[in-house]
Amino acid sequence: MYDLPIIPGWKPNSTYGGAYTPSVAYAPGVPSTDIPASVINYNVLISGQDANGTSFSLIDDGGSSTIMVGTFPTSVHSNVGLLFDPNDQSTLPSLARGNINYITGQVNIFASGFNGAIASGNPINVQSIPYVANRPRSVCFYQDQILLYPIPDQAYTVSFEAFQYPTAFLGQVGGTGYPAADPNSYPQLQELWQLLAYGAADKIFIDAGDIDNMTKYRPLLEEQLKLCQRRTIVQYTSDRVATIYSDVGGNQFPWGNQFSGF
Repeated sequence: MYDLPIIPGWKPNSTYGGAYTPSVAYAPGVPSTDIPASVINYNVLISGQDANGTSFSLIDDGGSSTIMVGTFPTSVHSNVGLLFDPNDQSTLPSLARGNINYITGQVNIFASGFNGAIASGNPINVQSIPYVANRPRSVCFYQDQILLYPIPDQAYTVSFEAFQYPTAFLGQVGGTGYPAADPNSYPQLQELWQLLAYGAADKIFIDAGDIDNMTKYRPLLEEQLKLCQRRTIVQYTSDRVATIYSDVGGNQFPWGNQFSGF
């Protein structure tokens, strides 16, 4: 049992076929909905030794899994994480070797949890990372996942600026487990169709070696590009320009409560 909650581990995204979802295999030869325990980014390590000094370990899966709700993959999070042996090739919930409550720190190890019998009198050690929930001061974007630190103590609004590909503008979403492209979808700004059309024509002229027509239509492409950029500038005119002092607030050490500023 702990006086403080514990930071859970987390499952990585796929290195093959996109994000880890029940509809996409993690890697060639690995069934969908499943990943090997060796790739889990665990934050809890439970270990013990048998009478011969051989060590056995269990790691946590982060207390989250992905299920299909209709045709959409949905992440389901829980305060209770499942435990697996680092060598397990499957991390399906039905094969869990125990569980851990990230709020209370209570650990339950099933009778067949460890791959060997822990000798009587030998300690079972738990390595974990306790935390004090606070207002997040930093964010990490890794493997299409967003990690906030410190762990939030309440709900916060988090906003990002991102680029969208033309396929996103046109609603061309497809693939197993995702909705098919909507023929009635439109770009967020309807005037974007002109920029996309001129851009496609410019690409066709270049591929065909038609430099004369490319030269004729290039000014029209640049005009549409400037119009879209001007729209963006107008939207940003009401925003404050970010500086190193924007987030100072009233905290004595505003950058992560560290003397170094990091």
